[in-house]
Amino acid sequence: MTRLLLREAFEGAHRWFGRSIVAAVIVVIAVFGNQRLASYRAVRWQSPRTIELFKQLNKQIPPDKGLLTFKDFVIQQNRAKVASYREEYAWYLDREMAVANAWQYEMWWAQSAKIEDTVGASVKEIWRQAQTGCFARYLVPAREELRFDPLYREEQEVGGLLLEVNSIPAMAGIQQGALGGAPTGKRTGVTSLKPEELDARLNDGEWDDDQMLFWEKHRRYREALIARLRELYPCQYFDNRARPGDEDFCYSGITPCYLFDLTRPLVTQLPAQKLPAPRRPNPKKAVSKS
Repeated sequence: MTRLLLREAFEGAHRWFGRSIVAAVIVVIAVFGNQRLASYRAVRWQSPRTIELFKQLNKQIPPDKGLLTFKDFVIQQNRAKVASYREEYAWYLDREMAVANAWQYEMWWAQSAKIEDTVGASVKEIWRQAQTGCFARYLVPAREELRFDPLYREEQEVGGLLLEVNSIPAMAGIQQGALGGAPTGKRTGVTSLKPEELDARLNDGEWDDDQMLFWEKHRRYREALIARLRELYPCQYFDNRARPGDEDFCYSGITPCYLFDLTRPLVTQLPAQKLPAPRRPNPKKAVSKS
């Protein structure tokens, strides 16, 4: 309709001028359409190795099954917009993607959350979803996003350098000079805290380090979940040895990762969650009733 209106408007002045305007509009629309299409399948947010992972999953997962995920690949910018899968994943993986993760990304929740209980809740949900036969794989990252990774932050602090990243777009312009700092075997930051110390600092009312403490607790939960799932399902470790600044490095925390095969469980039923043994009274400290 727009093309016809433009043609009628400009052909009154000159026939070929009107047709030239219409042709130019069509070319502009085609160019912008092609750019948008390229944006949908762009790898600018993900490393080439991560894209290869999703291509591999598209071959491994049958069309009638889906992918269970630790991270949520659905985005909804506001309530007025329809929720959709992130384009850089959905373009390469034409399967349903559903979240199975009991962790709540709220500071107030993490302050009182128990890692063992959260792991148990996640395992039960993954097991339940796997039993439906609708999901073939479970994808869980082996590391945090770079901007939230306590291990990487501590590594940089030990080397005297700290990479400051506030947003994913900023990661594309990462400073090469901030990639030094050799890792050491000794942990000195939040990663060295005992569980009770970590919870105490999360609840001390000091907000300066709460974000790093939150992601450290999340890291411990994720690693505990992976350890538990390795007892239940066969898995494949999808490695990525790239370093920040390399083209193949994944800043969003997708690779490296573990892929658990939900179609071949190692056990016939979900084992009962291990509870801590009750503490026995110390006879030496028993109060005499005589």
